[in-house]
Amino acid sequence: MIESSKRRQFLRFVLGASLVASSAALLKSILWPAALDADEIAALERFADTLLPADELPAATSLGVPRALVETALTDRPLRRLLHRGLSWLASTSRRNFGRPFTELGDSERGQVLAIAAAAEEGTVERIFFDRARMELCTLYYAQPQTWVGLQARFPPQPMGFLDFASPPRG
Repeated sequence: MIESSKRRQFLRFVLGASLVASSAALLKSILWPAALDADEIAALERFADTLLPADELPAATSLGVPRALVETALTDRPLRRLLHRGLSWLASTSRRNFGRPFTELGDSERGQVLAIAAAAEEGTVERIFFDRARMELCTLYYAQPQTWVGLQARFPPQPMGFLDFASPPRG
């Protein structure tokens, strides 16, 4: 009888310890997601260049915009978690629709994947990822002086705000 009781206590202890250990690992992955890996960074670069390709202005990657977003995400856990989930969605959608990773798709195919994300229902991972990543990338992109060509301005549009905000309305 005593043997059986000790065995039960031991089994409860082992089960409890394993639950605590697995819960800790899950909690760590939620609260402290890992940095983006090389494949995720490559996918983010292709995503950025699909949104902001080279034309009369340089492409996003040539200005280091995706790398700057990766650096921002190192100190912004929710953003890093969103990037992980969104880039995972890009990878699975690309494989499902085209049989290849997002990084191997052509311009048209990448555009189709982004169109799916942009048209997704609000609140879905793909829509939140698309909207937030686009906002972050565009903000970083248009903060670069090389993108101000033709604006006849020597500062980024809007970050300086309305310089006459303290003056009474003209009129």
